[in-house]
Amino acid sequence: MSGKPKDFDDTARLISALLDGSLKGIERTRLELQLESDPAARRLYLQMIDQEIELQFMAVPADDAVIVSMTAALEQQVADRRARHRRWAAGMLAAAAAAVILVAVRWPQGVPVERPRPPVAAATVAESWAADFEDGNARGWEGTLVTTGLPAGSKYGLAAARQIKPYGTVWDIESPANWDDGFVSLTTRSTLHVTYRLNGTALRDVFLHTIPSAAGQPSMYRLTGSQFPGPAGQWQTASIPFALFSRKEPNSATGELKFTGGPPEDGETIAVLSFSAPHAVDLVIDRIWITPDGTGSETIQPLP
Repeated sequence: MSGKPKDFDDTARLISALLDGSLKGIERTRLELQLESDPAARRLYLQMIDQEIELQFMAVPADDAVIVSMTAALEQQVADRRARHRRWAAGMLAAAAAAVILVAVRWPQGVPVERPRPPVAAATVAESWAADFEDGNARGWEGTLVTTGLPAGSKYGLAAARQIKPYGTVWDIESPANWDDGFVSLTTRSTLHVTYRLNGTALRDVFLHTIPSAAGQPSMYRLTGSQFPGPAGQWQTASIPFALFSRKEPNSATGELKFTGGPPEDGETIAVLSFSAPHAVDLVIDRIWITPDGTGSETIQPLP
């Protein structure tokens, strides 16, 4: 599968024009046809949506904690664009998922007719997933492979690394993105497990980007109400129910985007999972895995 649309520059330009509200007439039709026919174009489309709605987080010390804030102007701009895009995208992506194409069949009158595209079986995404980097391969991950200071018996871990994002600079460990189907399907009891070490008390954020189980918009979630990352400077394993994640959604009164929504729904699939901070952080992950069940409670246990 190609990583880029057939005409990347043209597709990116059309999507940018859509998000700016300047896409008109025949170019709008061209973009719709590209999204309908090219999975790579749809993947780029979703990635650019993700960038558009991402908030620019800034760390601000307050009462020995770090809060996340942004300017009111940026919040309003992002909320306005998201609302405009949502109205168009909900129908467009639903159509792309069950598209029909015009097939030029020459009848005696020479009139083309509509023929439905053959049905495509929905991808089955597993409810369990794991990564331990023990083969020394972190292809597609954001982060830096490390071989020292790891738990007994471990060969490789992944350390947070500086990344330049559309919304600013972060230090993170982030999974490879899969905007086609996602890489793990969530249940109401799905649990995130991670064996890690964090030196210092720097802010840690855990984010999800998910694909809905039916036609609709991708969602972004943030871990809230959690004890993660727990004590600093030791290897430990956290088990975190996905029920502790909150969806980013606009406030009904102000339109401001905040992490105040509910947790992921049954059947949503994770497209991206990231551990992120807006400043340098000494975080190393030795192993990370997701199970479809759990106790429903968060635990953080030191390694023996």
